[in-house]
Amino acid sequence: MRGARATDRPTGGTTGPASAPAAGAGPGSTAAGPPRAQAAPAAVVEPVPARHFSGHSIALLVVLFLAAVLLAPTLRVYLDQQAELRAVQEDIAAQRQEQQELRDEIARWDDPAYIQQQARDRFNLVMPGEKTYMVIGGDEEAEDPVPPPASPSEVNPDMPWADALWDSVVRAGTD
Repeated sequence: MRGARATDRPTGGTTGPASAPAAGAGPGSTAAGPPRAQAAPAAVVEPVPARHFSGHSIALLVVLFLAAVLLAPTLRVYLDQQAELRAVQEDIAAQRQEQQELRDEIARWDDPAYIQQQARDRFNLVMPGEKTYMVIGGDEEAEDPVPPPASPSEVNPDMPWADALWDSVVRAGTD
């Protein structure tokens, strides 16, 4: 058995009381008794060998490590290129969309009715015989009304001018 010590098991012939001749029994003795039962050999408990790495497994680990070290930069470059490729494809799709929108706008400008409408809207041009009416202030949307000026009680005329200026800035920022 592999890994067994020489002291675990006898190496030669049998020794001990089982192999010794019975008392009084010699080469000339005729003891007719039943043969003595030999003692059963003691169960030999062999220690379980600890797990150890063989040379093959260490070589396999070294090869796998080297493969990982050599392939990691290549894989990183590949993934970077894939990301760049996706970005370029998205840019191409966006440019094609913009190109289609520009073609649609060119097609609109080929329509005389569209050109006439744009001239009316942009330059306030009218066809001969039409009257132009301009409404001033009607198209503008109502802006936020200007807040009323600060009441005289909020302004302290006795403040130095720098403090009054800073107080005005602070009030303007909080309103």
